[in-house]
Formats: sequence, C-alpha cells, structure tokens
Amino acid sequence: MILIIDNKGQYVHRIKTTLRDINVRAEIVANTIDIDEILKKSPDGIILSGGPNSAWEEKEIGNCGKILDLNFPVLGICLGHQIIAHHFGGKVKTSETAEYGNTEIFVDEEDEIFKGIDRQFIAWTSHKDEVCEIPQNFEILSHSEICKCEAMKHKTRPIYSVQFHPEVVHTEKGYKIFENFVKVCKK
Repeated sequence: MILIIDNKGQYVHRIKTTLRDINVRAEIVANTIDIDEILKKSPDGIILSGGPNSAWEEKEIGNCGKILDLNFPVLGICLGHQIIAHHFGGKVKTSETAEYGNTEIFVDEEDEIFKGIDRQFIAWTSHKDEVCEIPQNFEILSHSEICKCEAMKHKTRPIYSVQFHPEVVHTEKGYKIFENFVKVCKK
C-alpha cells in the first residue's frame, strides 16, 4: 500500500487513480497525519503530493518534515519535491518564470525512477516555486530549459522527487514513473 500525503494539491486524487490503474492500493491522508498512525499503517512507500503553498510554510506542510525522517521510500511531486529539498537543506525560491503547461523534460540520469522512459519527454508542470539548490547527498536526474532541477534523488536513501506532475495524462509515460517507484518500494 502506498500512502499519499495530501498537501492540498489539485491533482492528489489523480495520484490515487493512477496507482489504482496500475493495480496498486493507495490511501490519501492529510499532511497533518500523526506519525504513529503512519507507522501503524506500515505503507510500502509514501508520496508527498503537490499543493498551492511553499515548502517553507511550515504550518501549511504539516508533518511532511517528520515523515521524511521515517525510513520509507518516498516520491515527492511538485510541492513534495520542494519540501524534500527544503527539509534536507537545499534551497527553494519563487522562480523567475513560473511553469504552467507542457514542458520538455531532459533526463540527465536514468536511475531507477526513469527506467524505460525516453531521454526527452513532455510533462505537465504547474508551479511557482522551484528548487534552486539541491541538498547535500542528492543528485539531479532531469532538467528543463527553465528549471535546472526537474527531478532529483537521494544518493543513499530511496527518496525521489519530481517538479512536474506524472499523475496527469499530459505527462508522457507518467504512469511508468509510478510503476518504477512501486518497484523501488518492493525492494
């Protein structure tokens, strides 16, 4: 089971639907969920959804920081990506050029999350903030013409994040990113 942490994003239910479509059970919970409740549920992995707030707004991101301190595979999407960067000491800022719509993504490192995906693909983006400096112990996996960190991963832990939205139909092979994350969760 994958636990989806709802950061009040517009596509959170699409994440659950995409997981259902690839035969993975998922549950959506508020980002204020108690850590003990997460441990009781014992998920195979956790997805931090997107949302309208900024990663540095601690009141709005609930327990996401504490969740990242747990030992579960994690996939951050949009705001989830930014929360991961911020939590681990990277820098997030309001971007000079907000992205909204189809964006060409260039895969720099295939790694586990991009297995079976073309080195260039179109993804749906919808954000005002971006990761401008990745945290120590992370590496960039992809970029776009206006965002140097469209995806990243932790070097030693199963923590991945993407700035774009793989859960919407506008993202080419977005379902494959979820399938790859599920494989990471089963290791």
